[in-house]
Amino acid sequence: LTAARRVALSAPVLAEVGEALRRELAQDHAGALALAVPPFPVHDRKFNAGLLRHLARHFRLRAHQLHALRNTHGEKVAFFFAFADRYQAGLVLPAACGAALHLCRFVSPRAHALLQPLFGLGLSLWATVFLEGWRLQRIELAALWRVEDLDPAWDGARGSGGGSASAGPRPGAAAGLRVRPDFVGDPVLSRVTGREELHYPRWRRTLKLCVTVPVLCTQLLLLTSVVAGVYCLWIGIHLSTHVGLIKVLLVTLLSLAWGLLVELLNGYCFLPLALRLNRWENYRTDRDFERALALKVAAFFLVDGFLWYLLLAFLHIPFGERIWSYALQRDDFNAHFWRDALV
Repeated sequence: LTAARRVALSAPVLAEVGEALRRELAQDHAGALALAVPPFPVHDRKFNAGLLRHLARHFRLRAHQLHALRNTHGEKVAFFFAFADRYQAGLVLPAACGAALHLCRFVSPRAHALLQPLFGLGLSLWATVFLEGWRLQRIELAALWRVEDLDPAWDGARGSGGGSASAGPRPGAAAGLRVRPDFVGDPVLSRVTGREELHYPRWRRTLKLCVTVPVLCTQLLLLTSVVAGVYCLWIGIHLSTHVGLIKVLLVTLLSLAWGLLVELLNGYCFLPLALRLNRWENYRTDRDFERALALKVAAFFLVDGFLWYLLLAFLHIPFGERIWSYALQRDDFNAHFWRDALV
């Protein structure tokens, strides 16, 4: 058995012992609760140091290092590193093409404008090829590591049923398919296994999932108003009587403030909100929980991080001069100032 497999087999037992110890300590020894913590794989400092040295000197992982990573930290961590390794290598081609396209802007602006749509189409094709290649590599690694049979849920039908109300997770079950400790449901008798299982109605989770839509709309309206305020500040800087250097400094400070606000909203507002919504939707397994959380985080971060660029691409660039003339009744629109300020 590898180190990661031994930890995976002993984790359920250690978790039960730790929970029992925590309940005992909670009665009379509240200060000793730190002793009853969930188990985690012991870090192999020598292996981790060797891995960091290799990543600092080389571009990609070698095959034997990936297998050693799996033996030390488990399949989940190894799959993550395998994806990151393939992704980093796959980005070389689009990065080189993007750099060449950017340089083409200074040589031939007309060719640059003509090649941009082709570059976007090429990125779509590259993403399709990359994902298909990763799917094949994932299947190959799963067969090599003998985890291809861990895909079905180990206990009951996925999505509708739940785990046993009395028995704990099986030692050989996939970590992502065990019933989550936070899962709440009504005990029902399974027609398949004949055991009592926790059941949560799908329609109830679907109704909870629909709450995400008005939350996203509220986020969109809130950030649109913030962007409008930033836009007005940029207009004020543009109309001010300050010299050019002062304007550049003010624009830089405003851009830094906007970037800092985006990061703060992502870390302290939208990510905790996504976690809270995801827990409220009451997913049965860790895999379902992580998939739903990934979709929510992507949606929140898309609105928060890219709303300004979408407004810039589809509102300011094509209609900025018209908006300037119509709103302020002025014809002194300075395209160079706005290009430096917004881009």
